[in-house]
Amino acid sequence: MLNDQHFVLLAGCPEKWDKEMFELPNTGQTLIELQLSQAGRGRLSARMFLSVHGWTIRYSSNLHNRSIIFGSGSFNPKTAYDWGVKWANINPLKRELYVSKYDIKKCEEKGYDCSILNNKIMVKD
Repeated sequence: MLNDQHFVLLAGCPEKWDKEMFELPNTGQTLIELQLSQAGRGRLSARMFLSVHGWTIRYSSNLHNRSIIFGSGSFNPKTAYDWGVKWANINPLKRELYVSKYDIKKCEEKGYDCSILNNKIMVKD
């Protein structure tokens, strides 16, 4: 479940997964059991972040070892953003891409145009 106070959803449709998270207290499942269940049903969540090597995308779950899946080598977010949206749109009902507002702020402080990161992309089913 994405905390929109600190993160911006860039691509994907996690509403189904979020609903399961909201219902968790009433199911008798633990958080780990639910995460394992969702991963087993194909949920993949990735985070775009600003590293010392530029904009990078990694799996956001420890179930996937937070593995890096794309490195742009650039401090301009467009290349990683385009790659990440394309990746999420392979199956937007099971994949999502997000970025932290802190990383957007760091990007802007470095003088880059980061406006592309401030709006969720609408995907078609």
